[in-house]
Amino acid sequence: MPTTNDKPNKKEWKNLSNAEKIIALIFIAVIVIGAFLIIRAIASVNIFDQPANDQPRATSQQEATEAKPEVNLAELTEQELKTQLGVNSFAEGLSDPKRDQTSALWHISDLENVNSSTVRINIQTRLDKDEAKRAGTVAFGLVGGQLEQVKTIVIRDASGVDKANVYRNDVPVLNVGN
Repeated sequence: MPTTNDKPNKKEWKNLSNAEKIIALIFIAVIVIGAFLIIRAIASVNIFDQPANDQPRATSQQEATEAKPEVNLAELTEQELKTQLGVNSFAEGLSDPKRDQTSALWHISDLENVNSSTVRINIQTRLDKDEAKRAGTVAFGLVGGQLEQVKTIVIRDASGVDKANVYRNDVPVLNVGN
């Protein structure tokens, strides 16, 4: 006889036949597995993964390729620096006693493109942050008037660490009419 409490109790469970118990357990298992699959399906859908126009997102390699400048800004900067300094190689400054031997610019090993408006200057000696900032400001002062597409110069010293970022608006000589 059903009680006012319709919850099954241990006695009722014991009174069920084995076939009824198996059916009840299968029913519970189906509900649990179904709930798990529904939750998993909902969790795997990420509405923020694709842009609204359903175009696939660019991979990091595609983004890196697209970020490369159309012109070799590092090469142009290197040529302009050498022209402004009146040398064919940066090491020439170290052998000329008439030049400032303390300038970090004589220790430039190479220049590289970071993006379409940033050039990294690699210097073969260790610099503190002030020396790096000074070297970047001098380099920007030399090339900034001719190469307006250069917006940032990054100075990396022999330790392999970027020591200074010098921005066009940090160089007073480039901002005289602005």
